[in-house]
Amino acid sequence: MRYESIVSDMAAWIENNKYHNLKIEEITEKSGFSRRHLQRFFKQKTALSIGTYSRLRRLSGAAISLRITGHTVKNIARWFGFDSAASFIAAFRRQFGVTPVAFRKQDHWPFENMIPRYDYLACVAKLDCRLIRCSIDKPIMSSVNIAEVTQNIQPTGLYSMLITNVKYDEEFTTNSDVMLSYALCIEDSQDGDKLDWISIALNDNIKNLPHIQSVIYAGLLPSLGITRLRAPDVLKVKCNQAGEVIISEYRVPCVQHTTNLCSNSASETY
Repeated sequence: MRYESIVSDMAAWIENNKYHNLKIEEITEKSGFSRRHLQRFFKQKTALSIGTYSRLRRLSGAAISLRITGHTVKNIARWFGFDSAASFIAAFRRQFGVTPVAFRKQDHWPFENMIPRYDYLACVAKLDCRLIRCSIDKPIMSSVNIAEVTQNIQPTGLYSMLITNVKYDEEFTTNSDVMLSYALCIEDSQDGDKLDWISIALNDNIKNLPHIQSVIYAGLLPSLGITRLRAPDVLKVKCNQAGEVIISEYRVPCVQHTTNLCSNSASETY
């Protein structure tokens, strides 16, 4: 248990420092263990060496950046600690089978070859997920300010919220800097075209949405190896007696045949 906690802490530290090419000496010094000892129990828990884990997490973060930002391959390579665009393209192609430009242009967004954050796997294993098929509710209002949307949620109403990214932040530092748009919908009969979704049951305050999204996109989706459709994410939201907006469900559009979905399906090693 102690080693598992240490590896989880180290994985979180690697994540916070993945925007430069971490050297093994830096990681070893941070851990307080010898290089040999740290490498041994890190690989026992993750099935990867520290250097490989760090590199693959940088590539996984870069892959998400390619899909949610409009920044150049050269800039993304630099932000994720690669010496040059050429070395980034070569590493990316080895991991994902396509160039970064081709990955960005794909109609769907595959997570099959991404590596999940080890420090998220314990949380991911507790998520209650299932595959559902339904249509998208029609929006009644939208804003880039989530507070403007949530203030229209009434205690007796049944609502869903669509989430899309609307513009790219020129001062991009992390994937969380991308501006999102939120559209509030009143649940209707859902007579539109039906899509497949990964449905994640929650009971969390909407103020925690950034962390929830991080766990889903850096933990759950790479763990399941899904392919995501081009459609908005959907929240099911409600207002509790204290006036707090609570997320009861998070939905991610997906291609059904790529999923092997059941509750607590994420493995703790990969």
